[in-house]
Amino acid sequence: MIQPQAWKVFGSHIHQDFLLDYPQFFEGLSMVYKCLKEPEQRALLAYVTQLANENIDASVKAKAWDESGSEILIAVSQVDEFLLQVLAALKAAERESGAQGQRAQGQA
Repeated sequence: MIQPQAWKVFGSHIHQDFLLDYPQFFEGLSMVYKCLKEPEQRALLAYVTQLANENIDASVKAKAWDESGSEILIAVSQVDEFLLQVLAALKAAERESGAQGQRAQGQA
């Protein structure tokens, strides 16, 4: 599975002070997602969907998270649930962005 550049851009935003900036971790991930350009969002969402849903060994998933550049460590035993929550946060951000876009189009 090839990691898109958006994975590394996303991960680079998740630094050691991330929880100070975003006390609600998964809401913070949504904010990072919204800061990406639309092509990066699509690539990231597709990658995380594949990573979270495919039958891949947890150690491979944990390695992929480490390779994202994030400074937040996730235990191998927790990575499956963690990625499902990341995916849910990204999908929520996507729905919210879509709803905002529809409202903006209606006002134009």
